[in-house]
Amino acid sequence: MFGIDKPNPMAFVENLKWMGIGMLGVIMIVFIIMLATYAISFVMNRLELVRQLDAEKNESGEE
Repeated sequence: MFGIDKPNPMAFVENLKWMGIGMLGVIMIVFIIMLATYAISFVMNRLELVRQLDAEKNESGEE
């Protein structure tokens, strides 16, 4: 009736491998996004530091 099969617990157990691979993929993508965010933040902080040092250098009249 309505094309619904009986519950098959072994199908769930067999698909745990694919669920694990999917979760691993999600965790890897989250890790990559975290690394990219950290890298961008690091570079931007370095650029801001260089700009501040240049501004201080120009205010003091040094070249």
